[in-house]
Amino acid sequence: MFSGGLISHEGPTEEQRKKSYMNFTLFGEGWKEKLAEPTDQHDSSPNKHIAVKVSAFFIYLDSWVSS
Repeated sequence: MFSGGLISHEGPTEEQRKKSYMNFTLFGEGWKEKLAEPTDQHDSSPNKHIAVKVSAFFIYLDSWVSS
């Protein structure tokens, strides 16, 4: 992850800390049926899809930051 230059090496300001959050979506695909053996391969295209949205605000506690 990166800040796009919005946060410097000196660390975020108090205002930046209050506004910090992350928001991203993960996509995955696979098969509904399990294979009999780990070395087996599916002979069809993936037939199961999933999307998960992850959102969170960052909480900064100065006592957790080590110098």
